[in-house]
Amino acid sequence: MNEENIPSEDHIDLPPLKKIAIQILRSIFSVIDLFGEVVQKSKLLLLTGLITGLAVGFSYYSSRPAYFEVSMIAESSAVYRKTLSEMIKSLNALIGSRSQGKLAAELDISEQQARQINLIEMTGLSNESLENDTSTKYNQPFKIIARIHNPVLTDTFQNAIEKYLNNKSTLKRVKEDQVRFYNEKLAYTDRELAKLDTLKTEYNRFLASSKITTTYYSNDVDPSTIYKQSAELINEKGTILYWLSTNSKPVEVIDEFKSPVMPQSYSLVKSLSFGALIGLGSCFLLGLYLELYRKIRNYKGNI
Repeated sequence: MNEENIPSEDHIDLPPLKKIAIQILRSIFSVIDLFGEVVQKSKLLLLTGLITGLAVGFSYYSSRPAYFEVSMIAESSAVYRKTLSEMIKSLNALIGSRSQGKLAAELDISEQQARQINLIEMTGLSNESLENDTSTKYNQPFKIIARIHNPVLTDTFQNAIEKYLNNKSTLKRVKEDQVRFYNEKLAYTDRELAKLDTLKTEYNRFLASSKITTTYYSNDVDPSTIYKQSAELINEKGTILYWLSTNSKPVEVIDEFKSPVMPQSYSLVKSLSFGALIGLGSCFLLGLYLELYRKIRNYKGNI
């Protein structure tokens, strides 16, 4: 079929690229002009929003009391950091929802003491978020940060958080099974060391009363092997004792909360800035709505 025979309606007449670009630019400048009109005609409204926003921001800043920030470093040999982070997040959710009664029950403290906690969060050592932490390794250090209103309760809060994490039934059961295993392993090692000590004593007594030269060893007993096994068992015992001293609880505190001296306060600049932005934004949207409403009414009136 020749091109001459193709119906003209089968052709798609695409506008030139230049024409499309001009239309896009016109649309952008139309929006900018509209925003300019809103600013021009709603100066008083925007000024009211700015002042109101600043006032609200300052009121928010004034209503938030000064706080003391404390942090401790810990690690876990029974659970991943991500899991612990979710547990701490659940405590912070209770603070955010003002459920001090439930928070007090979880931490086993009084409700009055729970009201003194303003924030609890868990981060990495460099204060990085653990929200997307995918590590599957144990004994990775982390930080637990708390904001409190009364520094006298620093030790109380640390003990409460540590107890809360270590007394979770699942973690506690896993750790108790591990501790039981290592205690049994330690008892077995002690029994084997006792047997080797007896064997060394008997062998030395045999050598002392025998006419056999000390350089002669039977095929069944070689004192070097006995001492080698004894040394290996002593090293094994040291490893077990170290594990029991550092991993006997699901969460072990490495560096404790320190009682702070100087209080901290929320940022006045941030509070004023957020208040101003919210006030201006709200009033600008209101002005934009009014301007569009006027344009629509004028358009209908001219039809």
